[in-house]
Amino acid sequence: MSKSTELKTPDYSSYLDDVIDELMRIKNSLKKGNLRKENRKEVSHLQNAISALRHLRNKNDRSMNKMIPDSQKNIKEVFGHDDIRSFLMGRINYED
Repeated sequence: MSKSTELKTPDYSSYLDDVIDELMRIKNSLKKGNLRKENRKEVSHLQNAISALRHLRNKNDRSMNKMIPDSQKNIKEVFGHDDIRSFLMGRINYED
């Protein structure tokens, strides 16, 4: 780890995403060319590492969601068809 990232933060999830993306690029580069058959074992190991990192990222996301108070989780706004059309057309009435 080049930078210190704390668990249960959005920065940690984005860090894991960056690592996953880099491993995916490496894995895809090994799947091309004349040596792709010889690299099957390495590609398999990289995919296992990607799966493990995705598991850690999802676990971190779940723990972050647990830290959000229930009052903020249940905030939902219901928009009607006319409200959505007005928003998309740029004519929203803010006086309501």
